[in-house]
Amino acid sequence: PLAPDEAINNCGLRMLQPPEAEAGMDFPPGYIPSDLPKRTRFKLAGNGVTPPVMQWFCGRLLQALEAAA
Repeated sequence: PLAPDEAINNCGLRMLQPPEAEAGMDFPPGYIPSDLPKRTRFKLAGNGVTPPVMQWFCGRLLQALEAAA
């Protein structure tokens, strides 16, 4: 068995790259400009509301408004 330090160092994890994080948040390719610094791209992707979530939210809001009318 590996020592704990060896297991951590050999686990094979890596940081996601900005395009992977953006895709994971369901942003289309190129939606966040690629010429921005990596940190900025991560921040924009992480602080964004993905299109499917916003579509769901707006749909529920419209249902509530129609029910209240």
